[in-house]
Amino acid sequence: MYDRILVPTDGSENAEAAARYGCWLADAFDATVHILSVVNISTYTDQLSDIDEVNRERRTALEERAKEAVTGVEEILDRTSEIPYKSDIEHGTPYEVILNYVSENDIELTVMGSHGRGGLDRLLLGSVTERVIRMSDVPVMAVPPTRTDQEAVECDSILIPTDGSVAAEAAVTRGIAIADQLEATVHVLYIIGSGRGLPTVSDPARTEAERVVRSVADKAEQRGIEVQTHVQAGSPYGNIRNFITNRGIDLVTMGTHGRSGVKRYLLGSVTEKILRTSDAPVIAVRLTKSE
Repeated sequence: MYDRILVPTDGSENAEAAARYGCWLADAFDATVHILSVVNISTYTDQLSDIDEVNRERRTALEERAKEAVTGVEEILDRTSEIPYKSDIEHGTPYEVILNYVSENDIELTVMGSHGRGGLDRLLLGSVTERVIRMSDVPVMAVPPTRTDQEAVECDSILIPTDGSVAAEAAVTRGIAIADQLEATVHVLYIIGSGRGLPTVSDPARTEAERVVRSVADKAEQRGIEVQTHVQAGSPYGNIRNFITNRGIDLVTMGTHGRSGVKRYLLGSVTEKILRTSDAPVIAVRLTKSE
C-alpha cells in the first residue's frame, strides 16, 4: 500500500507528533520516509527589490530552523526504527512545494500535523495542511495536537465512516489495508441524516445503510480482519465526532467528498469538520480522476 511516505515538518510539536505517526506507518509497511522542511520565501523576500542584508539574515535564520526541524525527525527515526529515510530542505510556498514534492517523488501518503508554528489555537482552515488535503492526489493523514504527548503510537481501532459513495469507497480500501497490516479492528459507520431517530428495518434508507456497511464488512472479513458495523441516525458530523471520542478510536479514514458530489471541495464538508476537531488522526482520501 505504501512504499514512500512524506513527512513535512516545521519543527513544531504537532509536526513532531505527525512524524512519529509517519515513522510508525513506514515501519509497518517497510516504506521509505521522506523528510521535508520548507523555507517560506514570503517571509524573507521582497518582490520589489533584491534581498538586502536584513532579509539575508532572516533567510539564514529560517534555513537553520528548517535544518533543526529535519534533524528532529531524523532523530526520531534513528531512535525508534531502522527504516530508510531521505531529507530535503526546499524554498518556496509551503503547500506548493509539498504538492510538487509528492508528484516528483511518487509519494503515496503524506503525514502532517493539523497545526504548525501558528499555534494550537489556529484552526485547520486556511493552513498548509488543509491546502495540501484539498489539492493532493494522494491520501493525507492529519495528526491533531492532542497527540503531541503520545510517545508510542498504537492503533487498535480504525473508524471508516461511509455513505456508499465512490469517494467513501476509496477511503474504505485504504482503511482496510491499514487495519490488515496493523491487526486493528475496523468500525464501519453509516449515518442516516434524520432528526426522527433510526428508521425501521423495512425503510429503504435503513435497507441501503445496512447494505453499504455489510459490503464493507465483507471486504474486511475476507482478509481476516475483525469488523463491527454501525448504523445511526442524526447529524453525520456530530455522530462521527461522538463515535471517535466515545469509542476511543485510534485512526479515521474518510473521503473528502460524499454523495453531495465529486465537484464539491472539502470546505464545509463533514470531513473538514472532523479534521478540525477529531482527537484521532484522520486520513483524508481525495477522489482522483483515475478512481
